[in-house]
Amino acid sequence: MGDATLHRQRTGWKQRVGVVRVQIAPDYRHLGLGTAMVRELRHLGEKSALHYLMAEVIEEQAAAVRAFEKMGFARAVTYRNFVNDQKGGLHNLLVLLYRMSSSAEDPNV
Repeated sequence: MGDATLHRQRTGWKQRVGVVRVQIAPDYRHLGLGTAMVRELRHLGEKSALHYLMAEVIEEQAAAVRAFEKMGFARAVTYRNFVNDQKGGLHNLLVLLYRMSSSAEDPNV
């Protein structure tokens, strides 16, 4: 039905950034499954003391973009003609960031 993962580096300059990846089977989209899984990943990010979660979405995936924004992710940057589909067509890649509440207390973030 779906899969959601949180990727992070335990050391180095990106150790406080978690990368969220979500895939939902077409028949199960728009049912709240992805939202529930991302909420769980946010919880895991809090427990791991992450400062940010990052998601990358093809800009044309409007429903996914809206879902992330509804959960508090903000558009950070758009890379124009950055990724290609299986037919070789170019698409914009949108990077969204979610600032973890624990990072609001740290003035160095």
